[in-house]
Amino acid sequence: MELVDAGSAASTRKAGSEVFEVRDTADPHYITQLLTCILRGCPGSQPAGIERIEKRVRNEIMWKKTYAPWRRSPLWLIIRVAIQTTLRRASTTGQEEYKAFIIFLVADVVLSGDECRELSTDLLICIQNKIVRRLRKLSDTVPGALLSRATEAISKVRDIIEKRWKDIQSQQALSPSWSPESLDIIKDSTIAFCPPRITFTASCTSPVRPLFKPPEIHRLSAEDLLHSNVVSTALSRNPFIALGDMEQLAIDKGCMEAWVDKNRSNSSACSAMGECITHYVLSARTQYKDNPEHQSTMFLTVFLLWSALDQLAIIQHPLLADYPPEIPESILDPILLRKSESIESLLRFRSYLRER
Repeated sequence: MELVDAGSAASTRKAGSEVFEVRDTADPHYITQLLTCILRGCPGSQPAGIERIEKRVRNEIMWKKTYAPWRRSPLWLIIRVAIQTTLRRASTTGQEEYKAFIIFLVADVVLSGDECRELSTDLLICIQNKIVRRLRKLSDTVPGALLSRATEAISKVRDIIEKRWKDIQSQQALSPSWSPESLDIIKDSTIAFCPPRITFTASCTSPVRPLFKPPEIHRLSAEDLLHSNVVSTALSRNPFIALGDMEQLAIDKGCMEAWVDKNRSNSSACSAMGECITHYVLSARTQYKDNPEHQSTMFLTVFLLWSALDQLAIIQHPLLADYPPEIPESILDPILLRKSESIESLLRFRSYLRER
């Protein structure tokens, strides 16, 4: 824990005081920042022209009702990187040799003894899939001896899994034991009511429950964008439903184009749209707090609604087309989008901004 005093361990605030967060990893800034700066300050230092490799870390974390979460072993990552870099520097075929070595190592874990029979079925399936996947990567360059050993390991894993499955089937096929002498017919067939008349009568005369009638919820449409009070009321009564309606309207290209064409001669449409955008932002900032994905959707929705507002403003006032909107094309680069329709809407907005 000496590193804690130096400021490398994570901390959190509990009960009004700063405590060490043992569930989080230490900050590597002494290596990534301090050491690199010291090396750069040495006379004659320059970036080393070495061959670099990329590894998929897959830093998965599992935690549920435990003291510390499960993490992937950083030592195993360092060992793999050391082996791969050593083999690649030794020969031109080092990359293939590294993959072949990993196949040999995983297969040796299975074939070295009967310890693998004690492993869980999930782990055995992972070992089998790892061997098959790496054999697939090497394709025809796999040495014959290594291919035979890998095939033997896969067969052994498959035999272990099939045996376990047959054991489960055999256990499930057995009928439960039948011992009528252990049954107490009189005790099991006696029903007692306490008190008998009141309890039974009360259960039979229970009041009828009224039918459930859900309240009617007003769903926003393109017509409501001309009435900011309707949008404001919907956002206050059912914020998440109204926010979703606004976002769906903004993403729908045909809906926005129809709204612009329909309100070409409506002089109050621009101001109404501006007020609706304001109401949407005020509600979304509160409901989407501390959620980067929802905040990204909010930013995209605002700019999509603005693009419809800008198109209508140019139609009603053509002189505005001579002035740039002063919005950088990269303004939405940091947002997080995972739906294809959202990404397509982002590309459509960038195209409009570029042509604008």
